[in-house]
Amino acid sequence: MSLALLVADNQDAIALLPWGVFFARSREESLLLCFVNSNGNGQGKSREEIDLSKTTGDEANATEYQAVLDRLHELNCVYQPDSANASSDDKTGFRLVRLSNADTSRAIHEEISKSDIDAIMLRRSEKTGVQSLDNELVHAIVSDVACEVIQVSPGLKSLDEIQSVMVPVGPGSRSAPALRFGENLATKRQIPMTGVYVEPNVDECAQQVGSRILDRILQSTLGKKATNVEKRIVLDDKLQRGLRS
Repeated sequence: MSLALLVADNQDAIALLPWGVFFARSREESLLLCFVNSNGNGQGKSREEIDLSKTTGDEANATEYQAVLDRLHELNCVYQPDSANASSDDKTGFRLVRLSNADTSRAIHEEISKSDIDAIMLRRSEKTGVQSLDNELVHAIVSDVACEVIQVSPGLKSLDEIQSVMVPVGPGSRSAPALRFGENLATKRQIPMTGVYVEPNVDECAQQVGSRILDRILQSTLGKKATNVEKRIVLDDKLQRGLRS
């Protein structure tokens, strides 16, 4: 199985690669770095795999992606054209694919099936000048794909600089994968993790109600590992405001 990292260009790739490599390695999967061009007009190759094993023919591609390749090597990744090769604690196998299609969403769906992808990662839409995937495409991918989707806002700190993790927890289906990702990150980086539940401050029992809900979700998702998670109940009628506080 593979984790696919969807990027718009080299700048996007370099910003997201530490996260993509970390999660691929923690899941013991290979990494498919997928450059997406949503301006394709249907002419030429709609899908091109960059074969880095060749000494000729792909020299232009190697030069075009040199900065990305350098970053991959810094992250202890090795080129493996066979996607069946999984990652290990010290090495992560990777491939490069370029998609250029008038119907980019369809091309991504086809790639997920073709490359045996069970999760995709992409940059979360931001109101900044950062070059990234088209917002409409991101919405279509997140709303429609059958595999897991991980959206990342890299922030100002690198992955190595993160000193704590907070995971908002709720009764919906998204809490379980978020908790597993957070616990994985906290364990690998040896940093504390806090599970946060926001409960409306309706009466004097709100704190106890929130605490019981949080305990139940942590236990059902993480089992014995739940004891390693710090817990915090925030009383607020607004979810986002409570999380910011």
